[in-house]
Amino acid sequence: MGEEIKLKGCPFCGAKAVFDSDDHDWQWIECTGCSASTESRVSYADDCKPLLAKKWNSRVGGVEAKGNG
Repeated sequence: MGEEIKLKGCPFCGAKAVFDSDDHDWQWIECTGCSASTESRVSYADDCKPLLAKKWNSRVGGVEAKGNG
């Protein structure tokens, strides 16, 4: 299996973030606290999780949220 993708805590509230998906293979990352989320992505050729995690884990100006680690 693939390597585990680590997610930073929510940039808004600091709660844990998780990968989510629907019945049509759309994937996104969502905060378990405030429900902030990334855009939804779908790909039948590649796994969307690395791209979604890169966007979610990006922080502007060195701001780090607490949580998930």
